[in-house]
Amino acid sequence: MFARRWWRNRYRIVPAQVIGAIETGDTPILLDVRTATDFETSPLRLPGAVRLEPEAVDKPDFTLDVAPEQMIVTYCTTADEATSAAVAQKLRERGFKRVRILKGGLGGWTNARLPVESKSALPSIAWKSTRA
Repeated sequence: MFARRWWRNRYRIVPAQVIGAIETGDTPILLDVRTATDFETSPLRLPGAVRLEPEAVDKPDFTLDVAPEQMIVTYCTTADEATSAAVAQKLRERGFKRVRILKGGLGGWTNARLPVESKSALPSIAWKSTRA
């Protein structure tokens, strides 16, 4: 059981470790790999995160303007970071050596009370009062 847990978590990184990497100068690239629905319905993202559609990694013409040695941290909002894990595996198959999965995803980051930012282009939601 211990080996199974270790195997599942070997590429995961907690938010404090991401902050530690930033403080030591090893600035990771944060990839927002939430599904289109999750991305559109959430007003938040991690500061400086780059949006990457999860399906884009499967395309033959996929490119990511990041050095293979650069640390990449994927995050999502799915249970057990399923989307992040799938994208991270595909990135490792494409030659990126230091791909990590943010443990807890966006929720883990916000629960650690780390800074988040609003997405710049949010759709406006009209609210109408039913009171006269």
